Amino acid sequence: MTRTDSAPSPAKIFLSCTLLLAVILLLAGCAGQEEARYFRDDKVELELLQKVAVLPFVNNTQTKLVENRFSNIVTTEILSRGIFDVAAQGDVLAFLREEVRGDPTAVDAQVARKLGRALKVDAYLTGAVEIYDMERNGTYEYPVIAVTMQLIDIKSGRIIWQAGGGDTGYDSWSRVFGLASDDFNRVSFRLARKLLDTMQAAE
Repeated sequence: MTRTDSAPSPAKIFLSCTLLLAVILLLAGCAGQEEARYFRDDKVELELLQKVAVLPFVNNTQTKLVENRFSNIVTTEILSRGIFDVAAQGDVLAFLREEVRGDPTAVDAQVARKLGRALKVDAYLTGAVEIYDMERNGTYEYPVIAVTMQLIDIKSGRIIWQAGGGDTGYDSWSRVFGLASDDFNRVSFRLARKLLDTMQAAE
């Protein structure tokens, strides 16, 4: 009996090529995701902090009002996780207007102690939106966002936690099949979650 080797069927070839393409696209899609870099003071127990104030973020981009959007998203994520109670935004803004003419970058140790007494907070969170752009790859457009945040203890003025990182709406499958990328809102929430995850990483 003579043994003959049959050539792979077109269906098998197509399946193999499809799997190979999927792996390549998956690797390409993952390459755009940036790991968050962070610092966490292990000497401070986060559970001892009952309430924080989220200050308005600084906007280092050309896009107006993105600092408000992102600070609101961060506040929502903190509340949804139950990490801390958060001071009402209106109370924070009123305090800043009275003490530093609304400029969150002017909050020094003395102003911070006043903030703690006025709003009964143990720490305050500041941040800056560094990148908030729409980028293009051929005809495919996708948002790119980068943010830094830090949590500062009211009494000591020490940085308890700091994190920075970026995320994009780029998706290889969407690009290949002509679908829309994730929008700014979805990318912003994803980035906020990624950064806040580092705050609880050591717990």
